Amino acid sequence: MYRRSIILVILLLLFAAEAFFARQFYIEIVSFPEDEWWMTVVNNCLRDLLLAGVAGLLYFCLLYTSDAAD
Repeated sequence: MYRRSIILVILLLLFAAEAFFARQFYIEIVSFPEDEWWMTVVNNCLRDLLLAGVAGLLYFCLLYTSDAAD
């Protein structure tokens, strides 16, 4: 349960950061493009999740192969 809470907090912080940076990018446009903003936030969050998943997979593969070599 504790681990899920930490993961949820990390995901919420990730979403908040992506939303903030996307808002800073689109804020200068007079008619704020809300659809483009949402698309940017979702795409960036999915990109970050994919990178985290690949990094985790590589880390666990490294652990598995280092244990097998010993």
